[in-house]
Order: sequence, then structure tokens, then C-alpha cells
Amino acid sequence: MSKILLIGLPADRYTQPMLGLGYIGAALMNKGHTIKVHDMASENCGNIAQIEKEIKEFKPDSVGISVLTAQFTKAKEIVKAIKKLDTKIITVMGGPHISALPEYTLKTVSEVDFVFAGEGEISFPE
Repeated sequence: MSKILLIGLPADRYTQPMLGLGYIGAALMNKGHTIKVHDMASENCGNIAQIEKEIKEFKPDSVGISVLTAQFTKAKEIVKAIKKLDTKIITVMGGPHISALPEYTLKTVSEVDFVFAGEGEISFPE
């Protein structure tokens, strides 16, 4: 099965647990995948260098990022950094912003391979 890194981005105004990533991670684990969740807000590390280090150590087959609108610019930077490290890593974006603008995301972020609109814990594991 695959190794998947799930990334939760920091929010500017408030911090709360990334429950959606937990649900997706659990669904992926139930399908036999190896999961690592990197919550940038709770781990107090909002820099791309930390994500690059995580990718080099964990060596994921794919990376999923949950995105709010205020986090979209940071998410684009992270996806670009991931593809610079390894173009074979499958990049996936989901979350409220992506659910609202899936076509826009695919058109404006050439490095993203897939987007998920709606509940990712159902479609991502497939």
C-alpha cells in the first residue's frame, strides 16, 4: 500500500484540531495505507523547510493538503516545493476552499495532481 503524508496548514486567527485530516487518515489506514499527519498549526511550524524535511524522511507516495481560502497561497507554495523535491509524489488538495473552487485550483496550480470537493474521507481512499 501507499505512504501518505497529510498536511494541515496553520490558520491566522484561531487554531483548532484538524478533524477532517483525522477522518481521512483513519479511512486511509482502514484501507491499509501508512499515514503521517503533519499539523503545521499545532506543531508550530508553518515553514516549507520543515515540510521538505518531513518528505525526505518519510518518503511519501502522495501528499494531501487541507486548504482554507486564507491558506491557499501557502498551499500553492508547498505543492510547488513538493514537486521540486520529487515529481513522482502525487499531490492532492481538498478542504473548504478547494470544494468551492475545484476547477480554479486545477487551472492555477499546475503542480497539483488531484483535487477533492466535498468529503475526502470517502473519495480519497479510493
